[in-house]
Amino acid sequence: MDQAEVVVRKLPDAPGRVRTGLVLERQGSKMRVRWDDDATEEDVTITWTTTFMPRGSVRHQALVDPDALIGRLNDDPTSVFVQLLREYGTAMTAATIKEKFSSLGLDMEIVDRAWKRVQGKLRTHESVGGSGLRYKWKGDKDKATTGESTASPESAAEFDEESEPHEPLPEVSSEGSGEQADASVQPKPKQSSDAVEVAAEDFPQEVAEEKTNVEPAEASVPLVEAIAIALGDKPAPDLLSYAAKPLTTGYRLGELEDAQIDRLLVSVLDNERPHAVALLAALPRTTKVIDASAWAEVPTEAMQTVLVASTAELRERSGGPRATTAAGRLLERVGNLPPTPALLLAFLGLTAAVATDPGKEELTVLERAAHVLHGWLTRMGRERCEEVAPETLARIAVELPLTAQGGRAALLVAVDRLWPERVTDEIWWRDVTLTSLANSATGILGRVTARADIAEHVIAPLMARELAKVAGRARLTSLLALPHEFVAYLPPEGVANAFRRVAVDDPVVDSWVGALTRTSEVAQLKNEAERARSELQRAHGRVEQAEKDARELTARCERLEKLLRQQHERSVDMRAAQERQLQIDAVRALADLAADVEELSVSGATPEILVERVRALVSDQDLYAIGQAGAESSFDPEAHEPLVGAPQAGETVTVLRPGYRWRSKEDTLLTRALVSLTQP
Repeated sequence: MDQAEVVVRKLPDAPGRVRTGLVLERQGSKMRVRWDDDATEEDVTITWTTTFMPRGSVRHQALVDPDALIGRLNDDPTSVFVQLLREYGTAMTAATIKEKFSSLGLDMEIVDRAWKRVQGKLRTHESVGGSGLRYKWKGDKDKATTGESTASPESAAEFDEESEPHEPLPEVSSEGSGEQADASVQPKPKQSSDAVEVAAEDFPQEVAEEKTNVEPAEASVPLVEAIAIALGDKPAPDLLSYAAKPLTTGYRLGELEDAQIDRLLVSVLDNERPHAVALLAALPRTTKVIDASAWAEVPTEAMQTVLVASTAELRERSGGPRATTAAGRLLERVGNLPPTPALLLAFLGLTAAVATDPGKEELTVLERAAHVLHGWLTRMGRERCEEVAPETLARIAVELPLTAQGGRAALLVAVDRLWPERVTDEIWWRDVTLTSLANSATGILGRVTARADIAEHVIAPLMARELAKVAGRARLTSLLALPHEFVAYLPPEGVANAFRRVAVDDPVVDSWVGALTRTSEVAQLKNEAERARSELQRAHGRVEQAEKDARELTARCERLEKLLRQQHERSVDMRAAQERQLQIDAVRALADLAADVEELSVSGATPEILVERVRALVSDQDLYAIGQAGAESSFDPEAHEPLVGAPQAGETVTVLRPGYRWRSKEDTLLTRALVSLTQP
């Protein structure tokens, strides 16, 4: 078996799925892990959803590939039971062995069938021994454990193979004597070494070894076992059964007395106690056992896990009203914790789940949660809330009535501070009445309703819609009595039409309309005529100015077009002359070089003189050689081109043919020097 230690993390938001990684370094309950799925490294702490074990162990197979383990139980059950005894290394009864498989979440019908097939073979197996009804690995002691507890069998309680499921028995003094304590004394549940073994499963080896030295009467137990004992669940399910439904678990625990909850917290392993408190956050009642400081000491990750699992449970709608009650208390307790981005997202997810088709109780929960979200969002700021979707907040807000100090107004204020561009979205104002909006404007929402864009997109349409429905003096008066920022957006023509509609059946209003019409008709006509004359004069002036501007622009365009043609012709001629001169200069330099070489050759000049003369002529043209043929140099990828070998930068190479740079006005690389790797 591969003895490498691996970490397995259960994913609360994906029941049945796990994440695995290799343990690189371990100190107590803290480990450095390289995850198998993406090869990233992370520091993790052993918790109720994250544990470690040897790769290939029975427990590892049950968590990572339970189908393969079930296949082994069907095909070769002897090897599975022998492996289990070898890994635990302690004497176990048939009931204890089956309990181990039950705690791994396997189907007990399959385990029972496999046990009936293998029971007789275990007695005669060369590596299995024991006495009475107990079985124990008797092979190499170094192989007796693989990361599990090594509690001594002497502290285990005797169980009859035929008595399953079994009740906790009184302590026995030793395996050999079989003497029991006074039957009138009720023992604490799970005080056998098996409890200690299970407790060690989720903790590092040194912690597990320390636990095995604890007296049975004082031994702590894993969280799953402590909850199962408190709730009377037999056999104890896998921890994920409780962790995946924290609302149901919290409600069930809430039916216990405070003394029973206190015993649960006292009996659980120290490293798992914060996670027990996290589960108790969903307790649907107050309890004196846990004060506010205890909630605050719960790791944020643990509380976040409970929130995520509660969200999934609530969306399944399997818990009924009890789940809603538990969710409300959970949100209330989490709302008193310091906010973090991750905790905020988990809190928001559960709140959104509560907001799905809410009833009266859910609305009460949403009101409190909305105020918590307002406080967290405004304290954290937009940078720390980048992953929060304003649409999710809107889906929560739209389920709440709009009141001056209510949760919907609080969420609107928070969004106005963090995402002011989103406040005008239609969803925020869905089903809002003009009366509720006006009343809310006197509270915390006043800073939002004072915005010009809110007035334009929200207040004005509401005012126009309400004005169009006015049919009586009382409603018309109430509209005119609204705050100034509301009345300012009443359309004048709409107000006049409303007065006319009311005047049909109301003599008082009819007299008002008549008086206003008679006294204002002449003034209105004069004002309209004066405005028309002013507009006509301004229009004539604009036409004349436009014609003048058009003439000036036409003339200017003609001048610019002519100038552009002239400049183009000059630039073409100049470019042709420059190119011709460049060609002449290049050919002249080549001719001079050819003449000099021929002259020196006829006169019998040595190759050194020829080279020197050529270099002088080249230098006159601002050409500079890169190396000399046959010379050694350090390889420069920018100036050298390897012809033989693949030298690295700085490696010694031999120049086969020099390159050249032209340094006229600026440094230009013409050709790289050809080099070869110098042989050692």
